[in-house]
Amino acid sequence: MDFIKGAELIIHNAPFDVGFLNHELARLDGGWGKIADHCSVIDTLALARQLHSGQKNNLDALCKRYGIDNSQRQLHGALLDAEILADVYLAMTGGQATVVTGWHRRRDATAKYRCTAPR
Repeated sequence: MDFIKGAELIIHNAPFDVGFLNHELARLDGGWGKIADHCSVIDTLALARQLHSGQKNNLDALCKRYGIDNSQRQLHGALLDAEILADVYLAMTGGQATVVTGWHRRRDATAKYRCTAPR
């Protein structure tokens, strides 16, 4: 949990993934709490729905809308989806600053629409 302490997680359809993570944390001994106890969460699906109301807002649709190459995405894969989502998020928010991820440097920006995970 030290890896995400104080971080800002950017997740597409965050309630779905955070629900699974919270379930697994609850199964552990030691009172780990919930994801929201350790970090903040931005739901890019909620952001996309605010920006593009009434349109498809799945990851493939957002890639097409923002001109992001997702040709390598044949099946759902966590690492590739995370890389693509980073590009989508930057396109949606007009990313300008630099942030260091676990793999390499990326531009980032402060989101105008913050959707925190339910507790």
